[in-house]
Amino acid sequence: MDKPGITLLVQLASELQAQPDLTPAGLLERWRQRPDFHYIDKLFLKEPPATSLEIAVDEVIKATDRLIADQFPQERLDELMRRFHLGALSSEEKQELRDLIRMRGAS
Repeated sequence: MDKPGITLLVQLASELQAQPDLTPAGLLERWRQRPDFHYIDKLFLKEPPATSLEIAVDEVIKATDRLIADQFPQERLDELMRRFHLGALSSEEKQELRDLIRMRGAS
């Protein structure tokens, strides 16, 4: 027995294979009048994912932060504490701050 979504996904895959240059907006517009449009609409993110360049820049920044933390833990601790008081820490940085405080207490 066919589930409703399977047929829809097969049709979607066929259309994308036939027209690989079709943009998400074009695809949504093409399917807008179909009764199962809401399924297709849910497949697309409301905000586009980060570009490869954005991801690469983010990874370089994180790697640099880790190198600084490894070589200069007190300076990194001071920087994270300063940013903590400004309310500007990401969840990863908060964890890093906790780890640095824990390491400092253990030595």
